[in-house]
Amino acid sequence: MKMRHRDERQNLADTQKQRWQQESADRQARLNKGIRGLWDRLTGQHSRTKNQNEREAWQALLRDRQQRESLVKRPA
Repeated sequence: MKMRHRDERQNLADTQKQRWQQESADRQARLNKGIRGLWDRLTGQHSRTKNQNEREAWQALLRDRQQRESLVKRPA
């Protein structure tokens, strides 16, 4: 049972890590580069996108914590 729990926690950690990396790449892709990025900074779109990315990252962190907590507290 100890090994099964360890495997479940490791699988969850691996899944969350992969999802976090993909979501981070998606959030980063929203920020324009070059001339469009400069225009976004001038119009304020860059800061709005950055704030949205920060909120989504925080929500993802809370979601992952909750998933880990529910896995740990789940009856065997």
